[in-house]
Amino acid sequence: MKKLNLKKFDLKIKIKDNKRLIFDCIRNSYFHLTNEEWVRQNIIQTLINDYNIPKSKISVEKGFKINFLIQKIKSIFLWNVNHMMFKLIKKL
Repeated sequence: MKKLNLKKFDLKIKIKDNKRLIFDCIRNSYFHLTNEEWVRQNIIQTLINDYNIPKSKISVEKGFKINFLIQKIKSIFLWNVNHMMFKLIKKL
């Protein structure tokens, strides 16, 4: 994967059925290791470890109802104590 301008983290990566997977500690599951997922997981680790944001305040791929349709948005969302979204990190 491409080197990022972020602190290096020990990310859980495994190979299953000849596909590389990376663990997402927010969604508590493994996902295909793409460039986008690599950046997303590094940003999540930066938020948790460097900015002390609790996992409970982070959401990934949140579904929103827009015009009566639910659409998943592939982004990282941060929530404040009132459960209101206060930051959105869009796809890089």
